[in-house]
This record gives sequence, C-alpha cells and structure tokens, in this order.
Amino acid sequence: MSVMSAHSEQAVAVSRGERFKAWFREKLTVENIQRFLNSIAALKYGIFFALLLLLLPFTTFSKIPILDTTVPFHNITGGVYVDLGFGGVLLATLVLTLTTWSLLYTQGLIIEGIETRYGPDINQLESDTEKRKDFIPEQMYQFFSAEAYWGQLIAYFCVVALSGTVIVIFHAEQWYWAIAAALLGLAGGYLIIILVCTPAVLLIEDQEKGLKLLPDPVSTWVWQKARMVTWLCGLFQWLRWKISQAGKIIQFVPAVLGKEKTEFRLINPKHFLAILVVGFLIIPGIIAWTTEFRFDTMPALVYAYLLILFLIWTFSALDFHLARFRVNSLFVFLAFMVILSSFTHTDHFFEVRITPTEALTPVDVVKGSRQKDNLVVIVSSGGGIKATAWTTLALKDLIATRPELIDEIRLVSTVSGGTVGAAYFLDELCHSTLDREAKDNNEVKTVLDTVYQKSTTSSLAAVMYGFAFFDFWHLVSGGLLPPGLTDRGTLLESEWQEIAGERDEVEQPRKCQQGNILSFREDIRNGYLPAFIFNATVMESGRRVMITPVNFEKSNEPFNEIRGDTLTEILLKGNDLDKTHEADLNLWTAARLSAAFPYVTPAARAKIGDKGDLKDLEFRQPWQQYHIIDGGYYDNFGVTSALDWLEPVLQARLNPQAGLEFEKVIIIQLRASPKAGRTCYKNDGGAASAFVGPLQGLLNIRNGVALSRNEIELHRFIKSWNARFAQQKTEQDRVHLRTVVIEPLLNIDPDTCTPPVLEAQDETGIKTREDPLSWHLTNTQTKDLEEVWQQEKMIISSDRPPGSKLGLQDIFE
Repeated sequence: MSVMSAHSEQAVAVSRGERFKAWFREKLTVENIQRFLNSIAALKYGIFFALLLLLLPFTTFSKIPILDTTVPFHNITGGVYVDLGFGGVLLATLVLTLTTWSLLYTQGLIIEGIETRYGPDINQLESDTEKRKDFIPEQMYQFFSAEAYWGQLIAYFCVVALSGTVIVIFHAEQWYWAIAAALLGLAGGYLIIILVCTPAVLLIEDQEKGLKLLPDPVSTWVWQKARMVTWLCGLFQWLRWKISQAGKIIQFVPAVLGKEKTEFRLINPKHFLAILVVGFLIIPGIIAWTTEFRFDTMPALVYAYLLILFLIWTFSALDFHLARFRVNSLFVFLAFMVILSSFTHTDHFFEVRITPTEALTPVDVVKGSRQKDNLVVIVSSGGGIKATAWTTLALKDLIATRPELIDEIRLVSTVSGGTVGAAYFLDELCHSTLDREAKDNNEVKTVLDTVYQKSTTSSLAAVMYGFAFFDFWHLVSGGLLPPGLTDRGTLLESEWQEIAGERDEVEQPRKCQQGNILSFREDIRNGYLPAFIFNATVMESGRRVMITPVNFEKSNEPFNEIRGDTLTEILLKGNDLDKTHEADLNLWTAARLSAAFPYVTPAARAKIGDKGDLKDLEFRQPWQQYHIIDGGYYDNFGVTSALDWLEPVLQARLNPQAGLEFEKVIIIQLRASPKAGRTCYKNDGGAASAFVGPLQGLLNIRNGVALSRNEIELHRFIKSWNARFAQQKTEQDRVHLRTVVIEPLLNIDPDTCTPPVLEAQDETGIKTREDPLSWHLTNTQTKDLEEVWQQEKMIISSDRPPGSKLGLQDIFE
C-alpha cells in the first residue's frame, strides 16, 4: 500500500512539473517579453518612485544584517524617520498617502494613454480587449487605472508606503500614539483624495460609464452632496470648457509634424482632475514665495515626501505628453533647465557689504588676551551636525575643566559642521552677560550648556523645505521662479539664527550683537571673544578661502601664495578699494558658506547688498563671481588656516618689543570622527574599482591627503618653532608649542585591523554606523555622542608617547 502511495505521489509530482513547464513555455514567448518590456518602458518613472518610497525608509537602519554592509545614504536621510511626535507622524502619513495615490493615478493615466506610444486610437483599444493585449499585458490595465478601487489602493499602499509607515511608528517617540496618528493621517489623506476627485466626478454625466473613483460610502455621500450644489457643478463645467479651449493652442504641434488636427472636444474628466491637482500643488509655492508665511515648522520627512510628490507629477506629465513623440522626458527636463538657465543666468547668492577697513591683525588679537601665559588655538573638523555637537560639547567640558580657558582661547579655526558649532559658541558669548572678572563658573556652565543644546537641534527641515518650495521650482522654471534670493541655503542660515534665539534689547549692547563678522572686532580686540576663521573653498579654483574678521598682511615672499586668501582679497582684488574697504557678511551666512556641502546646501556667489556710498560698485570680474563651497574640500580639519594665523604671532613673539608674553602655545584639534589606520580600509572588488574607483578616489582624498598633509605640516611647524625658541637666551623669551587631538576612540587595532577585545565592551551606535552628514541628530545619536565623549574619547598629545592615557586636565600641564 505504501509503495503504491509513493508511486502515486511521484506521478502527481511529475504531472505538476510537466504542467509548470508547459505553462512556462507558453508564457515565455517573444510577444510576452515584448509586452513586458513595453510595460517597463511605460512605467519607468513610476517604478523608480515606487522603489524610492519603498526603500528610502530602510536608510534608518545602519547595516543590512545578512550582508553586513552599510545601508546607502544612511548618514544623510536615516534620521528623518526617527523621533517623530504625534503631529509629525500624522502629517508624514497623510502626505505619504497622497503621494501613493498620486503615483497610482498618474501611472494609470499613462497606461490608459498607452496608445500614444504604439499607435491605435484609445476608443479602439478600449473596445478591443484582444488588441490591447498586443501592446502590454491586460493586468496592467486592470491594476494601473485612474479608476482606483479600494483593493487597488490598499494593495498599492501596502507595496509602496507600508514600509515608511511602519518604520515611522517603530521609531516614534511613543509608538501607541504614533499608531493613532498614522491612522488619522491615512484617514485624512483619503478624505483629501475624495475632495480632490470631486471636480472630476461632477463632470461625469453617466456614472455607469464614467469615472468610478473610490466607490465607498464616504465618497458616495460626499459626491451626492456635491452634486446638489448647482453653482459648484457649473463652476467646474466652466473650468473644463476654458481648459479645453486652451488646449487648442497646442494643436500646432501635430500640424508641424505633418499630422491632421483632431476635432475639438472637451477634456477628459480624468485629465481635468490631473490639471487641477497640478494647480493645487502650485498654490502652496505661490504662498511661500509671495508672503512671509512659513511652512518650515513641519518635520523634514514631510517636505521630503512633498518633494517626491512634485517630482511624480512633473515627470508623469512630461512622459504622458512626450511619449507619443518618442522623446525621453528626463532628457527634455534637463535640456530645458540648462538652456533656460543659461539665458536667465540663474544662480545662488549670498549678500555682502563693503565697509571701510578697520584693521585687526593676529598680533592685535593676542595682545588683547586677558590671560597672558597660554595661547590656545582651537581647530575643529567638519562632519555635519555631529561635528557641530562634538565642537560645542568639547568646548563645554574643556572650559569646565579649566575655567580660565575661555580667555586663553584666542583663535577658533573651523570647517563645515565645526563652523556651525563655533558660530553658536561665539553668538552665545556675544549676547551673554557673563562677568569675566567675577569668574562665576556656574554662570559659565549655564551658557555653555545652552550652546550645546542649541547645537544638537535639528535644522534639516529648513533644507528640505527649501528644496520642495524654492529650489525645485527654481530648477523647473530655469531660474524664473521663485522671485528673490531665498533658497535652501538662506533658509538654513535663518533656521540657525532662529535656533540661536532672539535676545532682549539691552541699554548698552555690544557691537558684536549687530551680527556681522566685522562687528566682532571690538570684542576680539578687548579679549572678550576669540578671533575666528571660518574655512571655505572656491569651487572654480579649489583654493582655500578664509572668512574672518582678522586682517593678514600681504606676503613679500617670492611665492606670494603661501597662505590662503581671505574673502575680501578675492572680492576686491584688482580694485582700488582693496586697501580701504573690506567685505562683511552676517555670521550665519559665513557659517553656511563654510558648511555648504552639496547637495545639502548650494554653492553660492557674492552679491552686494547695502552699497552705502559705493553706488557704482559691481562684481563684474570673473574672480568676483566665484562660488563658495564647503571648506572640507580643501582642508576638513581647519589646521592650515590656524598655522597661517600663528605664523605672524610667533614672529612677533621673537621680538621683545612686541609686548607678547605667552609661554605656551596649545593647538587643540577637535575631530568628530576617528582617524583610521593607513592599512585598515576596506578593499573593493574589481567591478567597483572599474566603475566608481576614480570617483571614490577623489572623494577619499579629502580625508586621506588632507589629514596626512595637516599632520606633516603641523609636525614640521611645531618642531621648527620649538627649535627657534629654544635658542632664545632667556627663559622668559622661550615658548613651547604642542598640539592635542581629541577624537572618538577607534575600536580597531591598527596592527591587525580587527576590533580588539575590550572588557565590558558595550558597542554604541555611533561607532557602528556612518556619521550623520545632514543637519539632524536623533535622540539615540545624541546620547551615543555624549557617551563616546564621556567614556570613549581619545586624547593624543604631541608631548606624550603614543598610547598614553590622558585626561582633559593633562592637556594644560
């Protein structure tokens, strides 16, 4: 019996296998492959945006568990799905619902208009099902349809948007409230879809043959009530007629191509709905461009979804109209932007003021010091908001360890994210009422705690808001819209200034409270504030540029380019004003230029704001129109400019008549990311090296070359000057230089390139994922950063043997 059963099961298995092979041979035909490829060609943009919506939420995770590889873009977009409150989850799911429906609806219009690609008339396709199957599979018509049903919406939402919704809830501040917010967002989004579809439904005369959108009790009730409003139906009929008449204007295109003009007919309700949606999407942009109303109070994720929503409608509209001419929509889009931008001379700008010169040399800065024994220079690296927080956290604890350090710091040379941290530090000191003579450590601690809290505040929403409401339309219109200079760069600096906070007016405000970098000179000269150099890069030349209130003497050396240029030297070069005037700009504008990491912040060039008495001054020379980008392209550590500043100071210290008395020079380097061993980088395969190797090499130069160059230059600089001061005859004329590096502990043995075994090791997330390069820190990342600073930072001194365990107090001994 068992033998017969086994034979029977085997026969069934063979039969199933044969049927599967027969079915597979039947389906795998040239015609079916052609129809499948036609579907891919028709839905290429829809497939791209669907995959984007599906996969983007997974950038929240740092690694792919099975492959043990880093998730791409985790360090840029990973934080936007995390730590959302009730309102953030509600808005995110609402916009995600609208985006999902838009994708389904636009792809439905493209599928229903497939005849524009392959020839037959739409009526013929709709009446001849078999003929429709000759072009794309019938399933495409059934699923991708503008006449969306509940089943389609649910299935499409689960495929495209469920991952984003679940991940937002999972990482929300309170998951149970997040579930309620997500449900409300879904319901709100669906209700908006019903209202948006109402105009198209009111145009349908025969509900049985017309547009069947969302046939559920809610939509049915809404549309029944809307049909009772006579004037509303008349309004939409009038709009439909006007839009249809406007459509006659474009009939010259078929005539040019030698085709017969089609007879006039009213626009299809489905197409009428698409036009209305595009109009609805433009309205928020017009409000943002023409009023002071601010939309940038929502989470960054909402603006990211809005940007995707705009892109879906843009590319779907282009593809719908251009496919019949066998023209690639992306090519037309890019060509239109390039051609129109070349005529409109579109660009991004930052405002500068040209003011009379009031010299402040590096020697003047040191003479104003309230502490004469130590000269401390802080250099801080780039690295997005992590570098911002690392800089302020380090300054907070360093000054808490040595309170007099707040007066000993005479220069802060920073790059990118470190610059933003320095700007918060300078701004808070400028507006604080600290009594330096009283030496109230609790008051100092309060000020520095405030600086750190501000530096960890997210500003990514301003960037995404600028992308969605300004820079996107700037690209689409070739620079014609929106009017004014507002872009994601100006919005970012406004956000930083808002985070810094509005202060109450005081009877005798300091001059630095004017907010421009040159207004800091008086307090720097008096020793109340340190001098600062915000480092940036000239995009066209790749040269370093220093944005600073400090004046540097021109070199008389044969090689007169031994230091970087200041912004004034670039903008006023070859002008008679270069000896009598200077370029001035807002503190936060300067910070934005130093931290202008594309594509987060755009490259920008100078535009004269307040000309004062210089009415005829214009920036017409090529070098005056250079674009300023992130300082990390040239030097991501701020060391080179610090050495440029120290050179004249040390030269003056050799002269007893100069009045400088410092005995020590301590260069404290704050690096937000650890230095890896030279042989501990992961190697890539042959395919990766062939396709992306050159680009990867260029990108890695920033850290590889810049770091080794800085260490070599700094080592030689310190060694040379220590030797020169050692030759001084008296003890009081001798000065000792050293440098100290404070960075996260790299949990890799440089000899074996493997993680060492540490007792009670508890891996923190910040060591197991890439550094966040955007302007958003999650709560977990902030806690990890503080844990690394307290327990796992590494302090390296040029005066101590390698491997020495040092504390903050050892830096100054």
